[in-house]
Amino acid sequence: MTGRRFFWLGVGLFVAALSVSWIVLPDRVPLHFGTDGRADRWGTPVRAVAEMGGVGLLVGATMLSLAMSAWRLPFSFVSLPDKEFWERSENQRVARRRLQDDMYHVGGSLMVFLTGIQAFTVFVADDATPSLWPWGVVVIVAFVAGLGITLALRMRFYRRLPGE
Repeated sequence: MTGRRFFWLGVGLFVAALSVSWIVLPDRVPLHFGTDGRADRWGTPVRAVAEMGGVGLLVGATMLSLAMSAWRLPFSFVSLPDKEFWERSENQRVARRRLQDDMYHVGGSLMVFLTGIQAFTVFVADDATPSLWPWGVVVIVAFVAGLGITLALRMRFYRRLPGE
């Protein structure tokens, strides 16, 4: 799947999660969890959806602008393996396309993570004492591990072009 499609799939999942949250959240919703893992700030469903929607909008817009800037970003700002190879004019188009795809993948991963956080909020909202343990920790660890593995695997795309 291309990075762009993955990004927009993540955005779609996030919007769907917000829509479901709007309908199913109870009157009192945990908005923040403290260092001990327990809910320490509460609010209404409207506030919960609005705050998470704002975070999603900020993250999505930032990642979209980063992906779009891959074509204008000076190569001196970019860190790539075998940079001399990719700086050559005949290879820059491929490098920039791959950089853009990476930004879309990272953005999509972040949107899927925010979707997981929203789903977790819905899942624990009815608990008498909502806590991050164990499912909130599972969401966070799965995101960090998945993003690390994805980025490591994506590095294989920065190899020399065939024939070089």
